[in-house]
Amino acid sequence: MKRRVLILGALVLSLLNLYSQSNEMLDTLMGEKKADFGKTVLLVLTGAGILKDTAKPTEALKYIRTKQWGFKNKTENSPINAGELAYLIMKAFKIRGGLMYTLFPGPRYAYRELTYLGLLSTSGGPYREVSGQEVINTLSKVLNWKEGK
Repeated sequence: MKRRVLILGALVLSLLNLYSQSNEMLDTLMGEKKADFGKTVLLVLTGAGILKDTAKPTEALKYIRTKQWGFKNKTENSPINAGELAYLIMKAFKIRGGLMYTLFPGPRYAYRELTYLGLLSTSGGPYREVSGQEVINTLSKVLNWKEGK
């Protein structure tokens, strides 16, 4: 009986530790004026259910490179722009785009698609760097939108 209690206690403590790690990552990202590419990719992929909450940014980058989504030159600490964020979301959540996105899939038309859907801010265009707060807000809108479909 004591052994079961100890095992259960250890499990609860480890779950609390994982939860606090993801909260710390969210807090860090939220405070960034220029969102960090690695944390953004991790957040989008976990939000889409592709990676577990326990994954690290390096695992998220490894995953997108195996998918050949076109982010070859981006490093974990690189800033991400609005077009790249939109394209990452379109790919991760398997959002079908309109005619132009279907013909020419990439950040520019992904940005146009998500702004059309009202999921991404239209200010500044697809090449402006996004803040961590905007990443979180956009992902929240996408999750709500997907839930409503």
